[in-house]
Parts: sequence; structure tokens; C-alpha cells
Amino acid sequence: MKRIAVVLAAALVVFVGAACRSAAATLNHVGIVVPDMAKAASDFRAAGFSVGPVSSISPGVVHAPIPFADGTYFELLAASRRTPEDSDIFDAAKHGPGALFAGFQVSNINMQRSQLIARGFRMDPVEARPFGWTLSFSEPAGVMEPFFYITYHRSVAHFRQTYGKYMKHRNGATSLRAIKLGVRKPEDAGPRFALAFLTAALAVQAEGNEERIMQVEVGTSTPAMRGKTIQVDGLQILFR
Repeated sequence: MKRIAVVLAAALVVFVGAACRSAAATLNHVGIVVPDMAKAASDFRAAGFSVGPVSSISPGVVHAPIPFADGTYFELLAASRRTPEDSDIFDAAKHGPGALFAGFQVSNINMQRSQLIARGFRMDPVEARPFGWTLSFSEPAGVMEPFFYITYHRSVAHFRQTYGKYMKHRNGATSLRAIKLGVRKPEDAGPRFALAFLTAALAVQAEGNEERIMQVEVGTSTPAMRGKTIQVDGLQILFR
């Protein structure tokens, strides 16, 4: 998770959403690792999404945003080579495309850390980034591994000004709403997600022994899309 935060420091995250009360955490973005960025961008466009420009965020990693009108977004990530800094992205991509992590936005990162520690979680120190601050669970994090918290110091207006032309999607997508994480023991993971204020993270039974993000729920303004489920580059997307 530490490396994920480093990747995000160079990425598109340049905004802060609606203020969150106390320790409430709202789903902000999902990182999707892909072996081939050009193919992934083409696949998501074919599924009705607008994909932002591809840019380099480190010597071995490129990314492309899929932004939504409410300030949430998908982030496509591809690593062209294995380096110590980018090993997690490169290694994940070797197993095929799929969602690797989810960032949750909070209004006060230091308060978040204090409340999580008070609830029994082991947390890393808060890390300052160009866009704000991040907070990760200390390793080994178990079922909490895909998650981290973020506080931005820039506005949603700045985000919309930068990526507004990519926010209109043919499938009507308007927002990220929830994620489903496949785990071996959802009856144990679910209460831990709730204890960590991750109300948009749902625990479901894993397929086999691999614990991973299995589905993302996306809001849509197109009535015909509501209730439909599609599969794009290893990611199952449910429209609501």
C-alpha cells in the first residue's frame, strides 16, 4: 500500500470533494492495473467510458484517468518494467488486468488515524503528498490491504476544470458508489470494514483463495443501463 500512495502522488488527484464529518470515509477512486494501456483504454471506451490522456507518473508507470462528474474516478495503471518502486503494479499486471486498490477520502487525515488506532488498527504515519496527505494500514494488513485514506487540499472545481471534457460517458456513468471485495471470510471482513468507516466497501465470498476487488458499483444517468453488469479488463462493473 505504501507504493500505491507514491504512485498517487504523481497522478491526477488534484481535488477535494464534499467535506466528510468526523471519520466518515467516502469512496474516491479505484486503481485498475492493466498489462497493456492502449488495449485497456480501447476496451473502456468500447464499454462507453471516456478515458483521459495517458501520462507517465514514474520511469516505469503510465496512467490514464476515467473521471466522473462527482469527482470520483477510475485510474488505469500500467508498468512497462519491474523496478523496486513499481514492483507491485508490474507483478499484479502479470496476472492479468483487475482492480488493485481503492482510495477513500476523509476530511481530516490526522483525526482519521487517531480514531482508527483507537479502534485497534495498526496505521502507518500520515504521509504528505503534492496533492494532500495519505494514510495506509500497516503491513501485513490482511483484508485491509487494498484500502487507504486520502485528504486533498485542492477543490473539486479544479478537478472539473482539468478533466471536465472526459466526464461525459456514453453509458451515462456519473459516480463511483461502492466496491465488493472478495475475501475468504466475509463474515469477519465485513465488520472490520465498518469499524474502519469504509461503508462503501462490501465483503463477499472470494472465488477460490484470491482476495481481491471483484466488483465496482457505478451510478448512471441512463435508465437503460441501471441494473446492468459488464466486464471490462478484469473488472466487473454494476450500473445503478
